[in-house]
Amino acid sequence: MSSLFVRRFRGLFVSVAALGLLAACMQQQASAPPKAPPPAPAAAAPAPPPPPSVVTVKKANFRAGPSTKAPIIATLPAGTVAYLVGPRGGAWEEVSYQNRVGYIYGKLVKSH
Repeated sequence: MSSLFVRRFRGLFVSVAALGLLAACMQQQASAPPKAPPPAPAAAAPAPPPPPSVVTVKKANFRAGPSTKAPIIATLPAGTVAYLVGPRGGAWEEVSYQNRVGYIYGKLVKSH
């Protein structure tokens, strides 16, 4: 009978030990700090400011060079916006219009 008692006691001991180990593992998982959330994506860089522009105040010839003798690329109606390529303030303004670079007489444009 003592052999039966020892076997049952050993079985009970192993069961209690397994339950204790399981409880310890569950408690450790419950008390572990939560994982930090992933960092937020970096904000996109702000868009660069648009290039300086001018607007025609009257109909203006968009020319291949800074001269009335230079070929006319296009005639721009009043209110047309073009982007400055060179510095502002000369007799002729070097501008970009519809992906072409040309010149407009300075008195026919104003800052936009």
